[in-house]
Amino acid sequence: MTNIFNIKYVYIILYDICIYQVSKIHADTTVSEKIVYLWAKSLGLEGAVKLCIKMKMIEAVVNQAIENQDFEFAFNLASRQNGGLTVENVYFKRAVQFEILGRYDEAVTDFLQAKRPLEALQLRIRQLQWEEALRIAEIHDPALISTVLVEQAKYEFANDEVSKAKALLLRAQQPEVMVQLYKTANRWWEAIQFVYEFIPAIGNEILRDFELRIQKDDKELTNQFFEVAKFLESNQQYSRALDFYMKINPSNAPKDMKLQEILDHAVTICERYQPNRLSEIIPVIGNLLKSIQDYKRAGELYLQHKYFKDAIDCFISANLWERAKSVLAYAPDLTQFVEAGFVKYLQSAGNADALINVDVNAALNIFAERGEWAKCLDIAAANVSFTYSLFFSSHLFSGFFFFNS
Repeated sequence: MTNIFNIKYVYIILYDICIYQVSKIHADTTVSEKIVYLWAKSLGLEGAVKLCIKMKMIEAVVNQAIENQDFEFAFNLASRQNGGLTVENVYFKRAVQFEILGRYDEAVTDFLQAKRPLEALQLRIRQLQWEEALRIAEIHDPALISTVLVEQAKYEFANDEVSKAKALLLRAQQPEVMVQLYKTANRWWEAIQFVYEFIPAIGNEILRDFELRIQKDDKELTNQFFEVAKFLESNQQYSRALDFYMKINPSNAPKDMKLQEILDHAVTICERYQPNRLSEIIPVIGNLLKSIQDYKRAGELYLQHKYFKDAIDCFISANLWERAKSVLAYAPDLTQFVEAGFVKYLQSAGNADALINVDVNAALNIFAERGEWAKCLDIAAANVSFTYSLFFSSHLFSGFFFFNS
């Protein structure tokens, strides 16, 4: 009777070997692995171990067992081998399966059994279970604490909890991540403020980054010039503050402030703290004032800093002739320039009477164009001007003028 059972057992083994060999030749690797797994299951633990070791397929069989959620068999096989796949690997693979199935608590337990705290806390992070993730890091790998804090900070920032994000990143000693979050969100002036408070060593670097970004024609950022300038001024970075004040123009000035007030303030800073830059700053501010047609203010600025010709130009543009003439007390060499400009102004206005005291010939020309010849003769005689007497005579003989005595 015993011989009959032994023969039957041999036939079964031979049958399994045949199936395995056929699958190995005519099917893919996965099929042959499944056959060996089923074959090993039929042999009991000791036989399964011997079979898998002989065929060098213990890891493949364990993987098949895990795929079939036959975890007890997988653990038994893994625990009986020397080297290669370990029980920790099985725990890890089972944890992955548990996560796929939504059995998260069991997955976390297995990740920790597998000595994979990173995967365990990443799972808790995906579930937004920050305290649990932090607990895992503190107990199993304190080096991962900053990872949890950084991920939570990113989440808080994305949900507009900026203060929480800042506190978390400072706790994690990762302030540079906060800077990157600000930059990505185009909140540059806040990034600059944060850098000067917590990472002052990279203050110039963040300003250069900001300016480079602006050069890429990112117009949305130009409305942050004023905030950046004010912040730099408050930190006594006067030269850099001036750089940003000079970038403010009608298109990006704060809506609740007049551009003139901002520019006046910039001049005050320059005079008080950066006098060596006045020759650079005054022309820029003057042009900005002219761009908004505030010629009087521009003229006074130029005059104050001895840009006399520019001052006169601005006063003339504003039709402030007396103010323009007053500048001649400081620059008498510009007298002819002012008089020529005044003459041109009176001519364009047709104000011949006012021109008499400035340029008689120009005044006579206007009267002549109007046909007021009697007045022309009176003015010409009073000013001993022969030009318009001859001009009058030529018109008299050509019949263009009829004199009634």
